[in-house]
Amino acid sequence: MCGIVGIVGTKKVSKTLLRAMRDSMAHRGPDGVGEWFSEDGQVAIGQRRLAIVDLSVLANQPMVSKNEKLVLTFNGEIYNHRELRPELISLGHSFKTDSDTEGLVHLYEQYGPDMLRKLRGMFGFCIFDKKKNQLFIARDFFGIKPIYYRVESVVEKNKSTTKI
Repeated sequence: MCGIVGIVGTKKVSKTLLRAMRDSMAHRGPDGVGEWFSEDGQVAIGQRRLAIVDLSVLANQPMVSKNEKLVLTFNGEIYNHRELRPELISLGHSFKTDSDTEGLVHLYEQYGPDMLRKLRGMFGFCIFDKKKNQLFIARDFFGIKPIYYRVESVVEKNKSTTKI
């Protein structure tokens, strides 16, 4: 039972805030702690890890894709990740871990959001696509691993429009 957190803003994200959020879930992940901050400082992802599938540090999160365009944090287990691996390898993907987390990265690289059709398991995850400057957030279809989020409106000074 890992714990994942993230902050997306229109200004620089507070590292102190992300770490406080992440560390408030220390009980959810005693086996590892990680964080990632975008270069512009507007996206931050944190994780507390409970290592189950691959115990090595290579499977720590947030996990960055080989081409460094995707960043993923994940809670749960993909039951069919071993069955999906040969398909991904045949399509040119290579693995450095035995983790289901890395499988998610490659599935997104290959199929984008359609990857969800291939997953069997209980999961909640977030992928930040640096190239598209976009978050993809998903959870299992039964809500076993729910995701809670909040959207705040940002009102620009001297303008009557609201951006979301």
